[in-house]
Amino acid sequence: MCLVPVYIDLTSLPVDAVPHDVFRLFLTESIKSCVMLVSHRKLRERSVVSVTHFTLDSFITELAKLVKCVARPNVRLLYLLDESKRILSSRFPRGFQDNLFALLYGDHAVSGRVYMAFSGAQELYKFCEDDTSPIGSRSAFQFITNLDQDAVLEIVYACAKVPVERRLEFSERVFALSGGQAGLSVRLALCPDDLDGEESAVLDALRAKHSSLLRVWAMALSKEARLIQDFLLSQGSMECEEIPSRLEHQGFDRYRGDRVIEELLFSGIAHKNETLLLLSNRVYAAFASAHILSKTGNENERSVWAAIEQLEILLRSLVRLKYNERWTINSDIRIGTTLGEENWKKIIRNISKTAQSYKFTSYTPDSDVLNYVYLGQLSQLMVVREAWDMFSNLFRDKRELEDMIADIMPVRNDSAHFRTVPERELLRCKLRCEDLLHILNEHGLNSS
Repeated sequence: MCLVPVYIDLTSLPVDAVPHDVFRLFLTESIKSCVMLVSHRKLRERSVVSVTHFTLDSFITELAKLVKCVARPNVRLLYLLDESKRILSSRFPRGFQDNLFALLYGDHAVSGRVYMAFSGAQELYKFCEDDTSPIGSRSAFQFITNLDQDAVLEIVYACAKVPVERRLEFSERVFALSGGQAGLSVRLALCPDDLDGEESAVLDALRAKHSSLLRVWAMALSKEARLIQDFLLSQGSMECEEIPSRLEHQGFDRYRGDRVIEELLFSGIAHKNETLLLLSNRVYAAFASAHILSKTGNENERSVWAAIEQLEILLRSLVRLKYNERWTINSDIRIGTTLGEENWKKIIRNISKTAQSYKFTSYTPDSDVLNYVYLGQLSQLMVVREAWDMFSNLFRDKRELEDMIADIMPVRNDSAHFRTVPERELLRCKLRCEDLLHILNEHGLNSS
């Protein structure tokens, strides 16, 4: 079999490209690759200019002529599609995927002679999971992870303009900065002068030079992956078995842990060492850290967050218990009346959004509206005149409860958004949580 690789850079398409432009690009690059494979006069003279408008049928016809010109037994064309999201996203009608599917599997002149390898970023993850796509549902996928140091050394030998005696040392420098992320390793290898100097200055310069690329990586991460990324930026590593519980504590699906690890690996942000996930890309870390105000994860912050979580869950249980006792089946109506129409509508919208958040998972969100109210709203439900007598035995007066919640809420909000919390306020919040938890436990309400 004669396999002809055909590289297709889909970023070279015009912004307003249509299927005709894609087929033209496919054929143009196919001819270039075949010419490189065999020196043949007819092949060199071939041109796509004569075709004014490509349909799937005309493209297949031209492709069949090209394959015949190659005059090699069992010629196969392997299309390497870079930045595949250009043709797999909503920019192109779904029917275009059907055309590609027909090209791969149809009964025509080049049937069985065409293969395609789609490459890109996180967008392809969704493509492979989409069982309604004729191609995506049949695709085999392979996650690309970081290169090892030997592979980076090969890159340096292939494209870096440095003296032979410096190549090993230079490859170690590239590997240390890129963590083996393939695309970044090549970019660094091509510009050896960018790596001269103190590391802090080098990182600042690289972060500015490659900001567009780094921003694409950051913006493409799922919310779950970004949560774990931010922890890695602070701590440098974490046990993989910790990820499910950390996701669940932040309101995400704990079963997304494997997906998060895969995202961070094929983005080149981290690498896995047995059961440990390690931050590995110093250039990206320098970029991402500049956009995070808080370094999350120290023991004190984790213990305070755990206390806030326990307290909030217990308060929900307490409010639900008391409201159901007094208003029974009308308890949610009373909650909506107390919080106000706008807040109630927002809660309902959030429940609906949660139900639609997991596109590829059958998921029914918790229907208890109290799981969608804020901590301050919980206290509002307790101190309102019609309900206060049910909670007044727990506190000296309303002011005591309001003061406690007022010291907890800012810390809770900042911690949830990975913002810095002053140590003094962190301690104040911890003491308030402990006091409230003690009060609740004294009255028979506990986390068990």
